[in-house]
Amino acid sequence: MLDALYPALVQAVQDTQSATTTPAYQTFLKDPEFTATVANIFSQAAAGASIHPVNILTDGAPVIYCLNRKGQLAGTRADIGQPFDAFDACVDPNTQQATGLSASQLSGTPFITICPYFWESGLGAPQWAIPSPGKCLSTNSQNKFNTDRLGRAGPLMTHRGMFVLLEEIIHLYLFPEEQKRGITTHLEVYDANKVLDLSIQDAPMNAASYVLYVASLYGECADFPTPAGTQRRVGLEVPAVEEPLPDVPTLTDRPADVIDGVSNVVLAPIG
Repeated sequence: MLDALYPALVQAVQDTQSATTTPAYQTFLKDPEFTATVANIFSQAAAGASIHPVNILTDGAPVIYCLNRKGQLAGTRADIGQPFDAFDACVDPNTQQATGLSASQLSGTPFITICPYFWESGLGAPQWAIPSPGKCLSTNSQNKFNTDRLGRAGPLMTHRGMFVLLEEIIHLYLFPEEQKRGITTHLEVYDANKVLDLSIQDAPMNAASYVLYVASLYGECADFPTPAGTQRRVGLEVPAVEEPLPDVPTLTDRPADVIDGVSNVVLAPIG
């Protein structure tokens, strides 16, 4: 998945460096003054750049943990002095039931975790891990993206293992920008039509906006809602193509009490 993701990131860097912003960028990331920062985020992601201080577990570069039990990534939350185990976000320690979380990024740290549900849901299976070419959204006469039977715009294109990992990687590299803006909770807007409604300030702070942008470039998509004030030719309205999807409730539903606000975590192996 990471091997397939690398050229997609390089393509995104090249696209953001074009003379004018492309329709995909205008749709999902919007802010023309933010292109250099977006290009830097994608460049850092492609290089696996280190943006966090060195600690006892890592040199500051991103580390991906495939979790399957407690104790693999654990320690103490320095802010409250309580034990912390990343696996608790995957499997509820009280009920021992899967929480439905597929992957997560521990805010303020270089750690990305993959839960067993990522594999159990099918996201990591060969037919779902890497998107096939041409997976694109289509638009309708309301100047919105067509939705599936559940009213969603986006899962057909983005519910792939490669893009789930990308979203967590983007969270990691967005962290410095969130700090600059005083943002303490990740913006989590996944549906493509809801991303359309984000302000020019919020769009580039939403990790899923980056995923939709990269997925559009990857799929060589050409059908986007027209920005307000311009005309577009409306053809036949084509409903979103239906096909089975992995059993994923959202791209990544991260429990706020577990993930957000853990920048003051002292992590150390347990056991």
